[in-house]
Amino acid sequence: MLSLLPLKSALTQERATLSYSVDYSSGYFPYVTPDRENPGIIVELIQKILRKANIDGQQFTFPYKRGSEFFRSGKVDMSWSNPDWFPGKRFPSGSIGTEYIIKVRDILIYRPEQEWQWRDALSILSKPVGTVRGYRYHDEQRIERIDVANEEKLVQMVSLDRIDVAIINEYAARYFVKKQNARITFGATHSMGSLKLRLQEKHKHLLPKLNAAIKSLREDGTIALIVQKYLYSLKDYAAVGAENKE
Repeated sequence: MLSLLPLKSALTQERATLSYSVDYSSGYFPYVTPDRENPGIIVELIQKILRKANIDGQQFTFPYKRGSEFFRSGKVDMSWSNPDWFPGKRFPSGSIGTEYIIKVRDILIYRPEQEWQWRDALSILSKPVGTVRGYRYHDEQRIERIDVANEEKLVQMVSLDRIDVAIINEYAARYFVKKQNARITFGATHSMGSLKLRLQEKHKHLLPKLNAAIKSLREDGTIALIVQKYLYSLKDYAAVGAENKE
C-alpha cells in the first residue's frame, strides 16, 4: 500500500522532492485530462516547472476532494490553486504560493433567455448556484451551492434547465459547451486571478527556485505554447487565452 506519510525535509537531500495529487477523472478540461499522453495544461506545466527547478516530483492520483484534504492535512506537499477562490482572496495560513503560472477567469453561465437575470456576479448572491463539489469560491457563504461532480456536469445541468446559473472556469465552459452543442450564454466574470503552485509553508525555501523556473518558462514561451496546445481552436485561444502570452 502506498504510504501517505508527509515527506521528510529535503534539506539533507541532494535534490528536493515535492508530492502532489492529480485527479484525472475530474473533468477539469483543459487543465487536467484523462489522456496520459496529453494530461492537461496544469499537469504538463508542473512537470516542466519541477524539471526546470531541479526538483523531483512525486505524483499521486486521488479524487480532487481527497487530494485537497491530503494537502490540508500535510500528507502532500503541493497543489495548484488560485488565491482568489478563498475568503479574503489569499491562501490560508500554513501555505504559501509561487508567482502566477497562468491567468484564469471564472464566469457565470446560463441559458440565453435568462440573460436579464444574471447581469453581474452580485446577481447570484442568496440564489441557488451550480458549483463543483470540493471547489472553493470566495463568496460561497453568500450563495446557495448546488454541487455537481465536475464542469462537464455543470454545463449539462444548465443546458437541461435543471440549474439556472453556474460558476465555471471559462476555458472549461467553452470546451464543454462545444462538446455538448449546448445552448448556453457565457456571462459576467465571477472572479479573475492566477493559478499558482501552493506549497506547505515548510517548503518556503524552495520558492526562489520555483519562481525562477516559472519566470523562465513564461519568458521562453513554453507556458503559452502548452496553453495553446489544449485549446480547441486558435480563435478561442486568441479570445480566452491571450493573457497567458505575457
